[in-house]
Amino acid sequence: MRKKYNLSNLIAIVDRNNIQIGGDTEKVMPLGDLADKWRSFGWNAQEIDGHDHLAIIQAIDKAKEFSAAERDNRTYNSWSWR
Repeated sequence: MRKKYNLSNLIAIVDRNNIQIGGDTEKVMPLGDLADKWRSFGWNAQEIDGHDHLAIIQAIDKAKEFSAAERDNRTYNSWSWR
């Protein structure tokens, strides 16, 4: 779909804090390296500290630069809340 509609400017933000109602996510449903999973689908994955506002801004800026340079790829930003 992204190729058909030329969706090269997508940015997805995932908050992975490893907590769910049943307990720690890795004990209930292990996801492994989530960023690597996104990379395997062609996303440019970044992992940052979601409490660091400057890191969030820098990650979004980097994602925009990547999207401009690599029109065939999507961009994903991930951070963990501590």
